[in-house]
Amino acid sequence: MNTKSTARISVLAVVVLVAALLAFRGIQGMSVLAAPNSLEGVWMVTVSPEGGTPFSDVTTFSHDGSVTIMENDGRLGIGVWEKVSDHSYAFTAWEYWKEGETFFQAKISSSIDLGKGGEKYSGPFSVQIFVVGNPDPVVTAGGAATGVRMHLQ
Repeated sequence: MNTKSTARISVLAVVVLVAALLAFRGIQGMSVLAAPNSLEGVWMVTVSPEGGTPFSDVTTFSHDGSVTIMENDGRLGIGVWEKVSDHSYAFTAWEYWKEGETFFQAKISSSIDLGKGGEKYSGPFSVQIFVVGNPDPVVTAGGAATGVRMHLQ
């Protein structure tokens, strides 16, 4: 076999290997998307506080029961979620931030009803805001949130 033939076979082998790996990765990703009765995944969420202006966040519910919330101002919330019943879930998350010389923390709690087909959810939430180190909340509020599952585009 000459050098050109060997090089072509090597390139072909690499192309086939890469294609196989990408196909396998795609199949694995499909199994997560195909779980219509699961909250797992990434969601675009519209948060509507009572008496306030609605805003958006991106929320990720991970397989291990952790939840991550990124609000539109860049603030991050970290917490846990669990399945309560067939289409019902609950989560609690904490956010921390600083304004001036004061550190704050917010406790966000929500119960969620996953819609038929698993593409949308809705539910009420409550939030308590504390000055770090003070056990009494300085703000208590609530509202509703709706989420739409994100898909690869």
